[in-house]
Amino acid sequence: MPRLSVARPPARPSTGDAYAFNADLTRGVVSSPFGYDPGDTDGPDTGHFPPDGWYDQYLFGVPGPAPEWISHGTVGGDAHVEAVFGGASNDLSHVVFQSQEKLLPGLPDLTGGFYLYKRTGGQTDLVN
Repeated sequence: MPRLSVARPPARPSTGDAYAFNADLTRGVVSSPFGYDPGDTDGPDTGHFPPDGWYDQYLFGVPGPAPEWISHGTVGGDAHVEAVFGGASNDLSHVVFQSQEKLLPGLPDLTGGFYLYKRTGGQTDLVN
């Protein structure tokens, strides 16, 4: 019997990855290297793959001209580190993501691993 070979897509296409949608598909969380918010200044970076930037989490389908930048806090959000999607509530009002970046004041230095954050109502909180 012949074997079927399927090409695997790249793990992180440079256009961004969609991770969660609400029930009627009008809103979605997308991981993207593109800075849709003026404060998201961590790309492009020719020393990084993909060179178009470091991935952040954005909520599309919100009022206004641009998606909502989820992966930032009261400090930081523009360091050259990834923000990785972790999960979301069904209506996308709660989004969890991880990052090695300090997004809140007073966080201890990491000796490995990630900070786990939750974004709700425009506010970022530490989970772990």
